[in-house]
Amino acid sequence: MQDANIPLYDVAGFRFHENESMAGIFFTNAGDSFPSFNFLRPYPFLGLPEPMFFSIPTPFTICSSSKGLLLIHDHPTSTYHVCNPFVHARSSYWRLPAPPRFHSQGTPAVLAVDLYDPVVPSFYVVCAVQEYSSYYTFDTFDSSTYGWREALNPMDIGPGPRRIIANTGVSDCQGRAFWLTSVPHAVVRYHGLFNTVEQHIIPQDPRLINPWAALQLGRLGNFGVGVVASWRQGVHLFLNDHDDVYRMFPTWEPQGFLHVRRDNEDAATGGGGFAEVICRRPQVRPGVLRFERDVPLWINGRMTVWEVSHENRRQPRTRLHQMPGWARVPESVADSVPYVYTRMIPAQFIN
Repeated sequence: MQDANIPLYDVAGFRFHENESMAGIFFTNAGDSFPSFNFLRPYPFLGLPEPMFFSIPTPFTICSSSKGLLLIHDHPTSTYHVCNPFVHARSSYWRLPAPPRFHSQGTPAVLAVDLYDPVVPSFYVVCAVQEYSSYYTFDTFDSSTYGWREALNPMDIGPGPRRIIANTGVSDCQGRAFWLTSVPHAVVRYHGLFNTVEQHIIPQDPRLINPWAALQLGRLGNFGVGVVASWRQGVHLFLNDHDDVYRMFPTWEPQGFLHVRRDNEDAATGGGGFAEVICRRPQVRPGVLRFERDVPLWINGRMTVWEVSHENRRQPRTRLHQMPGWARVPESVADSVPYVYTRMIPAQFIN
């Protein structure tokens, strides 16, 4: 099919959207045989076919997405699949070799497409396997070698029984995987290029470590990974500053703020944010989802998209759009997976 309404450009032989806007979210509710997909906006994605998952046995879990590819875990058999569900061809589907050990349902897993080397693009599937307590090792599939490898050393994300939060996993454009942990300000980062694991700390900003705040990770275009902190008074966005791929200890910079107002509050006391949203229920904060450039927020039973333009990185522009009501809504917004539409297929990574 021809996507006449969707501007594309080539990078290392791959075709992408000009702005890589987030097309929508995948989610699976209790009792569903297959995931549902909701578009965040109908244009310019009119005419796309229904997503197809070929012969992947159900039940399965969509773990993450990257550059239009989905990572799917068939947990009864501990098998991973990578596919583009909107390209209806066998070349858009790839069943990976079995991992070196059994991965149970809920194993944190991230797909990371790495276009840092334009000559030999590759993707990684990074799986954080909990050994005991707060110790993890990382099983990683590398498309360039078509094989799995294990991280050199187990990592203790403790002290104490701390854990990696599976439904927060995201990746950047340089093949690195990120997760939040049960410690509010700690992020685990895995680097596929160097096969290294680090833990770094988000600055002790009271907006991020507020016990009432909900955190979520996402990718902010080509500028890196961001974290959203949502609490009943506001929604804050921070960017992981990582211009240098070799930098081991990145910084986190404030990038945006939304003031949360209640129906009975005066708009004039809005708190000086970039923009404002209204929550009808007095003690409820906006729900945060994993994101891809655009930040989707679940407010008053509907989706609102926070568009953050980074044409000028130091002075980002923000816009809010409330989406039309959906026929089906996710039971848990935290378990939804963001998706950016491309025509990329796994067969393009075969050397």
